[in-house]
Amino acid sequence: MINEEIYPFVVFFPNRNGCVSTDAERSDSPVEAMMLRALIDCGFRQPASPATPSLGTIYQQHRIDDLRVDFAIVRFVEDYPIGIAVEVDGYNFHQRTREQVDRDNARDNKLQRLGWTVLRYSGSRVHHDAMGCALDVADTLIERVNRIQGGHIIEWVDV
Repeated sequence: MINEEIYPFVVFFPNRNGCVSTDAERSDSPVEAMMLRALIDCGFRQPASPATPSLGTIYQQHRIDDLRVDFAIVRFVEDYPIGIAVEVDGYNFHQRTREQVDRDNARDNKLQRLGWTVLRYSGSRVHHDAMGCALDVADTLIERVNRIQGGHIIEWVDV
């Protein structure tokens, strides 16, 4: 049984286009679609995917508390949820001014206080190495799982 008071769970939240689907064609940007494809290729699954082994479940354009994140990745270990918020940042919206950087820092701090690990990738990095970014997300998740399991190492699952 999951205690929702301990860990704020994700809920469906529409993207800027008003879509709640996790389909790549409904991503907010082409680099988000690239990141989604790489995460799936890396072994993560979307909620509607058949029950197959996976590293974790991807929730795209989801709200955590009063914030919307590009990707919320959740995995349960012994009924304990592990959450990773993945943000794909375009330069014009996230890094052009000091105010934009400060806003993102405040968002990251709030997500961390809520128990989430936050990973940010520039749009240009995702464009040039989406799989490398997805592998970084997977490595981060595996590290979190291993800490919870008391050092018992989990292995990659071939999908």
